[in-house]
Amino acid sequence: ASLHAVVAAQDEDGLTRLEASAGPLYLPRVEAAIGTRLSIRILAQDVILSRSRPEGLSALNVLPATVTAVRLGNGPGAIVQLRSGDDLILARITRRSTLALGLAPGADCFAIVKTVAVARINVGAAG
Repeated sequence: ASLHAVVAAQDEDGLTRLEASAGPLYLPRVEAAIGTRLSIRILAQDVILSRSRPEGLSALNVLPATVTAVRLGNGPGAIVQLRSGDDLILARITRRSTLALGLAPGADCFAIVKTVAVARINVGAAG
């Protein structure tokens, strides 16, 4: 998925805080001025889903979301489409997890994002 976000802060611990419509996202330092608009990429395999807000995780990027579609594959996998703020995010999880969590259109959940990447078009152009 591709989301749009604005650089909100350069934290002292080496992280950059972005503000997306869904909420804050933290990345390793991005060399961009505060206020810079960036496109960011979240890969479906880098998203974990939870029906309740997780606690005690090392992952910093937890976004509230609502399931908009579920596509069960022929094998053990499924793709879950989520709306978080104004953006759509995809999660690739197992069919078993989809059924166990009761993920269906309209279900509220939380997307735990393991990795966020700045889209290649922004690298070197931000500033």
